Amino acid sequence: MHTTPLPNGHRPFPLLLAAVLLPALLLLPSCASRLTIQDTSDPRAFALNLFRIADEGGERDWETQLTAERRAMGKEYVAKHFMAWKKSLLELRQSFGRPTEEVVFRLEGNRLEFEFDNKWYLLIHVAQEGSALRVNQD
Repeated sequence: MHTTPLPNGHRPFPLLLAAVLLPALLLLPSCASRLTIQDTSDPRAFALNLFRIADEGGERDWETQLTAERRAMGKEYVAKHFMAWKKSLLELRQSFGRPTEEVVFRLEGNRLEFEFDNKWYLLIHVAQEGSALRVNQD
């Protein structure tokens, strides 16, 4: 293929390549968050957010729920943290025997707990940052 140089001496090939590749790049999955997660200090809403992220979200969604200290540990930490907790939360949800929305959650100190068979169990340690709860556990 012979191309005529543009007035500036460049050949139009890079522009043609960009025109062909741009639509393909737009079809790739985005790393951006796809969930809208509201900051909350309500234990039930926070717990449901975590389960929703485990089910439908990704690392970027999970990162928004971590304490600033944990977010500062970097993307690799966040990725490993998310994968471990995603697995745990999805397995736990199956053991509830009822919809997650029907499970009772409470905050006891820095412990986000859930009720099962009239007993309370630790879900995850949390911290209050501003007006929102954040995950504060490895």
